[in-house]
Amino acid sequence: MKAYFQRFVGAGKWIALAVALVSMIYAGTKMMAGKSNRSNLAADGAASIPWIFGGIAVVMSAASIIMFFAGGSA
Repeated sequence: MKAYFQRFVGAGKWIALAVALVSMIYAGTKMMAGKSNRSNLAADGAASIPWIFGGIAVVMSAASIIMFFAGGSA
């Protein structure tokens, strides 16, 4: 049961990192597309980058805390 739980948390971390990667690509694309005459689009893309890194930090911290209390390594 413990190995299954560790695998589940590990898979959740990788899924979250994949979502973060796609989000970074999307934010960068918005910044590039908004470069000329659409500054609001570029600003929206740039403003989403701290939220992406904040989400990564929360997911990784949560996984580490969960695995610490579960007695495993994340």
